[in-house]
Amino acid sequence: MISVSRKSAAPRPIFSRKERLPERKRMTLALGMLYLNGVIVGADTQITWSDGRTEDRRKVIAFPAATGAYAIGYSSSDAEASDTLVASIQSDIEAIDPKSLRGIELVVRDAMASWYEMYRHHSTEQRPYVQLVVGANIRRSDANPQDEVGLYACEPPSTMNRKTLDNSGGYVAIGDAKAITDPLYTTLFVGIRPPELASAHVCLSRISYLLFRAKKEFRSSVGGDTDVAVLRNGCATPQWVDLIDMRVAESFGYNMNAALATTAGSIMSEQYMDTQEVLDLASSIHTWGLTYRRAQFRIRGSGGSQGEEIS
Repeated sequence: MISVSRKSAAPRPIFSRKERLPERKRMTLALGMLYLNGVIVGADTQITWSDGRTEDRRKVIAFPAATGAYAIGYSSSDAEASDTLVASIQSDIEAIDPKSLRGIELVVRDAMASWYEMYRHHSTEQRPYVQLVVGANIRRSDANPQDEVGLYACEPPSTMNRKTLDNSGGYVAIGDAKAITDPLYTTLFVGIRPPELASAHVCLSRISYLLFRAKKEFRSSVGGDTDVAVLRNGCATPQWVDLIDMRVAESFGYNMNAALATTAGSIMSEQYMDTQEVLDLASSIHTWGLTYRRAQFRIRGSGGSQGEEIS
C-alpha cells in the first residue's frame, strides 16, 4: 500500500498592526432623549480614519414594525461590524415584532450575544468596540394595553441599561464626545430642578446645542450633518428632522455660548450690576432665546419651507 503524504497548507501570513489597512477611529457621538410625546435619537455623520481621512456615513437607522417604531444610533471602532449588528437587530425586531419593552430587551440582548459570539476567538484588542443607543415607541395592543416608550444604552454582549427621567434626566450619549455633552446636559438642562419631559421643539434645540459643542470641541472626529429620528406616540413610522433645519439650529450655538459667558461673567464679577446692566442682560437673554423659539424642525421631505413641523 502506497502512502501518500498530504502537502501541508502554507502558513497564513501574520500581519503586524502597522501592516494592516488603517482602522477607523470610534464614531464619536450618538445620543437619545425622551420627550413629551416619545423619544428622539440622533448622531453626527462623520467618521475618521486613523490617518486623518474622513467620510460621511449615517449612524442612525429608524424603522417601523407591526406594533412599534424604533431608532438605533451607534458609536463604533468598526463601521462594518456595527452595521452588521444593527442590521441583525432590525431584522429580528421586524420578524418577531416585540409588543412590550420587555420583549424588545430580549430581542436586542439575543442579537448582541449572537454578534459577540462571532468574535469569541478575537483578542480584546482586535474585537470591534460597539455601543448603541436604542429608542423604542411601542403602541398598545391586545398583548399590551398601554403605549410604552423606552430609551437604552447598549453594549455587546449583554449590557442594556434603560434610561428614564429619574435615573438620567431622560438622556443618554455614547462615544468619546459624551465627555462634553454629559456635563453640559446635566448642568444646563437638569441642574437643581426636578427633571421633566419637554416638547419636541425644546429637546431638538437642546440636541442641536450639544452637537454644536461636540463638533466644535471634538472636530477631528465629530462633524458633518446631524441625523435625528423622532419616534412620536401614535405615529406608525419614524420622522426624520430636516438636515438643513438642524444645521441652522446648530448655528445658534454661538448665541447660547454668548448667553452663558455673559451670564457667568455678570454673576462672577468684582462689583454688583446696576439696574441698567441687569435690564441689558435680560434683554440679551430674551433676544437669544427668540432665535431658538423661532427655529424650525420640519419633517424631512415634507415640503421644504412649508414642511410639516415635528411635534
